[in-house]
Amino acid sequence: MSAMNKEPKKYVFNNQNIAVGIVFFLLGLSFTTWTSRVADIQQKLNLTDGQLGSVLFAMPVGLWISLAVSGWFVRKYSSKSVAVWGLVLYHIILVAIGLSNTTIQLAVSLFLSGLFYSAVNVSMNTQGTLAEQKINKPLLPFFHGIWSVAGFIGASVGTLLIKSGISTVAQFTIIASLGITAILISKRHLFYKPEIERVGKAFAIPEKSLIILGVIAFFAMICESAMYDWSVVYFQKEVYNANDNIGIGYSIFMAMMTVGRFANNFLLGKYGIRNLILINACLIFSGTLSAIIYPSLTVSCIGFGLVGLGISSMVPLIAGVASKTKRMAPASGIASVLTIGFIGFLFSPPLIGILSEYFNLRMAFVLLVVSSLFIGGLSRFLKP
Repeated sequence: MSAMNKEPKKYVFNNQNIAVGIVFFLLGLSFTTWTSRVADIQQKLNLTDGQLGSVLFAMPVGLWISLAVSGWFVRKYSSKSVAVWGLVLYHIILVAIGLSNTTIQLAVSLFLSGLFYSAVNVSMNTQGTLAEQKINKPLLPFFHGIWSVAGFIGASVGTLLIKSGISTVAQFTIIASLGITAILISKRHLFYKPEIERVGKAFAIPEKSLIILGVIAFFAMICESAMYDWSVVYFQKEVYNANDNIGIGYSIFMAMMTVGRFANNFLLGKYGIRNLILINACLIFSGTLSAIIYPSLTVSCIGFGLVGLGISSMVPLIAGVASKTKRMAPASGIASVLTIGFIGFLFSPPLIGILSEYFNLRMAFVLLVVSSLFIGGLSRFLKP
C-alpha cells in the first residue's frame, strides 16, 4: 500500500485535544484556588462552622439549578460556546468571591459560581467525548486527570500563598486574569460538532443503570464536596500539631486524586466498573476512619490521600457511561446523571457544618464513612 493511501494517525496530543485539556485545567485551577482559601474567608467574615456551612450551600444550589438546563444550552449553542463563555464568567465571579465583605455578598457570588461551574462541567465533558470519538480511544479519565493536576497546583499554590501572607483577592485576581487570557487564546481549537451534539433528546428519564450510577455519584459527591470545602478547616481545627500546615491534607488529597485519574483506564480494564467502585468505597472508608480515629498530622495526611484515590475515578466513570446512552444527546445524558449526583454536592457542605456545630468536625466526617458504605453496597447492582 502506498504512503498516500495510508490512513493518517490520530494523535492524542493534537491542537483540539490540547484545547480541551486547557478547559479542564482552567476549571480545576480556579475551583481549587477558591477552596484553598475557605478557611481564610471564614476568618475574614468571622463565621462559625454552621454559618460557613449555610453560606457554602449557595454554590451547589447554583450548580444543581444549572445542571437542569446545561444539557439544553449545550445542545442549542454548542459545547464550545458554553465552555468558553462559562469559563470567562466563572473567573470573573472568582474575583467577586475574594472581594466579598458580607455573608450575603459571598452567598450570591458562590451561587453564580455554581451556575457557571456546572455549565462548563457539562460542556467540557461533552468536548471530551467528542475527542474520544475522533481518535476512538477513552480520553475522559485523562482529561479529568488534567483537572486534578490543576487542582493539586491550585491547592499547593494556595497553601504557599497563605504562608507568604498574599491576600485572597490578589491570588484570585491573578488566577482569573491568566484563566480568561488562556481560554480566549485557545478557544478556536475547541470542537464544534453541532450535528453530533444535537442527536438524541434534550430531556429524557435516564435508564435504570444510569440511575444507579447517579445514586452512587450522589454519595461519592457527598465525600468529594466535604473534602473540597472542609479539609483545610479540618486540619486547622482537628489535626494535632498542624500549625502552618493546614493546607497539606488538601494538597495530598488532590495529588492522589490526580494519580487515581491517570490510572483509571488501566484499573477499569483490570477490575471493571463494579469492582473498581467497590475498591474506591473501601479506600474512602478506611481513609476517613483513620483521620477520625487518630487525627495526627501523618495519619490524617495518609487518610486524606486514600480518600483522594477513592473519589478519583467516580465522575469520569459516570460521565463516560452517561455520554454513550442512546436515548439522549451526549451532553443531556451527562447532565441527567450528574443532576442526581450533585444533590449530594448540594447538601454535604451545610450538613457537615450543622453536624460540626452540634458535635465537632471529626464526628461530622462520619458522614463520609456512611456514604462509602452506601457506595460499596450499591456497586453490586452494576454490571461487571
